[in-house]
Amino acid sequence: MKICKKILPFITAAIITLSFAACSTLPFNENNSITSDESTFGSDSVTYPASVANLMSKYENDLLNDIKRNGITAINTSTTVTGWDPGEIENGTPETGGDAVLSSASLDGIDVSLIAHNISRLPADGIDGGHLEDCGGKLCADRVLLYLKDGEGRKALSTQINSISPGHHRISGECLFDGSTRIYKTAQDGKDYYLLMQYAEYDEDKDALIATFYVLDMELYDILSPKDENGVSGGGLWIIDINAPAESRISSWGQAYQASKRFKYKSGTTFYDPEYGYEITFDMKRGKATVTYPNE
Repeated sequence: MKICKKILPFITAAIITLSFAACSTLPFNENNSITSDESTFGSDSVTYPASVANLMSKYENDLLNDIKRNGITAINTSTTVTGWDPGEIENGTPETGGDAVLSSASLDGIDVSLIAHNISRLPADGIDGGHLEDCGGKLCADRVLLYLKDGEGRKALSTQINSISPGHHRISGECLFDGSTRIYKTAQDGKDYYLLMQYAEYDEDKDALIATFYVLDMELYDILSPKDENGVSGGGLWIIDINAPAESRISSWGQAYQASKRFKYKSGTTFYDPEYGYEITFDMKRGKATVTYPNE
């Protein structure tokens, strides 16, 4: 089992299934079947490109099940993110009025960055009349997003970071540390899967960091999402739904869970947190995870 990560300095509303539309720009013939790189999939012998058939064999969720039933239809590009290029944001100290890479991680040619666009407030700044009280101790910006790219030129952007509202464009300064964005490689049923972990919230009362986990697959996000003028997919990421004992959860957000900085890989698809005493096992095929406390 190979686990790697490379972390650079610094560093939503709850969504259970993929938030991008069940659609694609792939070419269709007059019978609505795709005409290149074809593979059959399912009992009805619907024809798909090999890449789509591979995704449907690798994952199970509402979006892909809908594609199996109804095929792929033309996308609506009016919902994509437009107007600026996240690829132009460089590493540097966050400053008011600027853009910044807050944290990043790389593994096997996949690069993930937590970025802020047009920063309006830094965590150390006080509160003034232009900001709500819940911006205190947080970095505030027009956009706080996850930006993903790989060596094949695929790019994706998502605002699905945390449960702070409105707009999901604030993040606690406690989440901006070396190692706050992580990528893990694991295997399930003979297939490789990538797990993206982002420390996303901070509970002041419990002094607890809260992390969000995602299925990380650039092929999935590239094929099934609309793109903007910069070629960036803007449909969102697949947040993993976490099943945990109700009395143990610090965060009320079902797609996140408390995680110390000592969160580590154990074996298979199981990780553990020595500070909180739990194990979390991921079902990457279905985008789910289960938390247990083996010593209780």
